Amino acid sequence: MSEIFFQIEVYLILINATIMFIFAGSFWYITFKKTETASQKWFSFGVGLFLMGFGFTRIFFLLYDLIDLGYWTGFGLAPDLWWKFATISGLGSLLFVLIILEKYMVNTKFILSIIVSIGLVAAIILPVEEGLALDAKLATYIAIPFAVFGILGIYLYLTIKLTGKVRKKSALSFIGIFLAALGHTLATVLGIELIGVDLSILSPILMMIGIIIYSISNF
Repeated sequence: MSEIFFQIEVYLILINATIMFIFAGSFWYITFKKTETASQKWFSFGVGLFLMGFGFTRIFFLLYDLIDLGYWTGFGLAPDLWWKFATISGLGSLLFVLIILEKYMVNTKFILSIIVSIGLVAAIILPVEEGLALDAKLATYIAIPFAVFGILGIYLYLTIKLTGKVRKKSALSFIGIFLAALGHTLATVLGIELIGVDLSILSPILMMIGIIIYSISNF
């Protein structure tokens, strides 16, 4: 990627993260200031945690890339540690959404949340070492797609099953999460290999659109 495209991508990532933090604060304002039912408060709080965690994920991955490209020293910390910060934040943010969906929207007895929690714990305690049969990267490569497809599956189920306003919100939430996940995939090595061309410049744009759709649909 040329220098100018990388600079544009950096600015887009920072704007993306800022939007997530603003929306997270908005959902927390709803949680603590507005008069709602207990379930609505917890739902808003969980969505805020998701947005905050996802925002930190983008920042940590950006810092990891800056270290990898030699633009930053990372305070002397190993690059893999910043990668861990990013993936733990991302997996944790997805877990927040799964928990609130399984608690208030579907009766799955938290099976999906438990499985993703195991992946999160594995990502925290396992080292990042490719020679191992199971390391932190492999654990997250398994857990994150499971979490994303679990969330998409729940929203698709709600879209098909429900009617009216809730159905519309579920459909928009599905679209928002799908676009955000697609944007994240475009910036990965796997995404580039699958498509055959580097479209990582589109990654923060798709994530931004997806997050905006998801956030607005859940207000």
